[in-house]
Amino acid sequence: MGNFSQLELICATLENESYEVAEISFNFWYNLSEHLYHLDNKDLNLQFSPYIQRVILSLCRHVQLDGDHVGPCVTFYVLSM
Repeated sequence: MGNFSQLELICATLENESYEVAEISFNFWYNLSEHLYHLDNKDLNLQFSPYIQRVILSLCRHVQLDGDHVGPCVTFYVLSM
């Protein structure tokens, strides 16, 4: 397996405060997750697990409401893989 430098660059889009920037990479993450699911390879899953966790945490961060929001708030819990 090659290095993960390109994956690191794609992960950088997730750290942007604007969800529109993170949204650009969503199709990539979806296709990657589908591919990994169909391969059903534990070693590959372990290699990609830290990146998928970053995606999940980023999505949770982006869907949180602003602090000045009025109304009910839902808390998300991320389980470790």
